[in-house]
Amino acid sequence: MARTALFSRHQPGGVFTISDIVAHPGDIWFVGSTVTGATDGAGYGRNPDAPFATLDYAIGNCTASQGDVIYLLPGHAETLDAATDFVMDVAGVKVVGLGWGTTKPVFTFSTTDSIVSITAANCWLENVRLLGNVDNIVTGISLGASADGCTLKNIELVDGAT
Repeated sequence: MARTALFSRHQPGGVFTISDIVAHPGDIWFVGSTVTGATDGAGYGRNPDAPFATLDYAIGNCTASQGDVIYLLPGHAETLDAATDFVMDVAGVKVVGLGWGTTKPVFTFSTTDSIVSITAANCWLENVRLLGNVDNIVTGISLGASADGCTLKNIELVDGAT
């Protein structure tokens, strides 16, 4: 019998999918602030039609080092107004923004101490826009001492209106 890396999966409360074990060894989560009814709560996040509203909540639902992947839906937007709004603190989590150009997920820095902080090992952040909407952002992106193996891929830094 020929083997394949593809397998079927039905996540509780989610969609039935055919996945590649290499791309999705752990749980799959969806975040989309612009989707009607997006909520940070039980029963959400497993389906792009009923996603979580914030990335931080999705990260909190991940299991360390099992290969969980979080997809940020096109148009997702969050405002960072504190140093603790965006913290990748669960090891081995991959966050992938979907979309291109101005439909990429965007995180807007609204205070000088807004930070994208990665403090856990083997995290991956891909295809997001970081919009500076305030003068003199102090740090921007911070990789903590434990962020070994971190990957930043296709991160777009955009100067905002100020």
